[in-house]
Amino acid sequence: MNAALDSLRHCTACNLYRNQQPLIAKSGQPRLMWIGISAQKADAGKRHEPLAPDTKTGSVLAEIEARCGLGTFYKTNLVKCLPLDNDGKIRYPSQKERHACYPNLQFEWETLRPEVLILLGRQPADYLAKQMRVELPPLSKSFDYQLVQMGTMSVLPIHHPSYILIYKRKLLEHYQQKIADCIMQRPSPNGLFERASAESTCAAVRQAAPHQMAG
Repeated sequence: MNAALDSLRHCTACNLYRNQQPLIAKSGQPRLMWIGISAQKADAGKRHEPLAPDTKTGSVLAEIEARCGLGTFYKTNLVKCLPLDNDGKIRYPSQKERHACYPNLQFEWETLRPEVLILLGRQPADYLAKQMRVELPPLSKSFDYQLVQMGTMSVLPIHHPSYILIYKRKLLEHYQQKIADCIMQRPSPNGLFERASAESTCAAVRQAAPHQMAG
């Protein structure tokens, strides 16, 4: 693991670290970064990393990764620790907890420099759009997701896999393929597009307007 990223395991910016130590993935040299909303409980016998392939969400992402064949993806969450309510049940992180952990997320992408940030669901998408001061497209019901180009990095908001598994399970394979196709025509570092096929299967890439970018 990247030594700098390993330091995030010791974060105490909010009280959530008392529930569970921050979950940080092995870094490698990823070209793409999955971003969920918050950590899940690290049960005994399971891999203690975000969006692990032995979880329901992680297994969906693993299949997309296999279809892309691009090597290392980095997995993380907006909030690295485990948010629990007074009854010990998992809840969504509060705005204060998101603000406390956001610098850690920034540190991750500034350190790893992925080409694409893939945002899992409306919660991380809405939060990051506000923090980055960029307008992100609505989530397409037909899974025609749209990359938003921001300098050398793109942002791709998609439906959370758990939403697909619960409400659109019959469309799971279609959902996975549409995301893989969209990733494969992402902007490359030299500004050109890499396409999985001659015909585009992803919505057009938008350039974020200068006044929408965080300054």
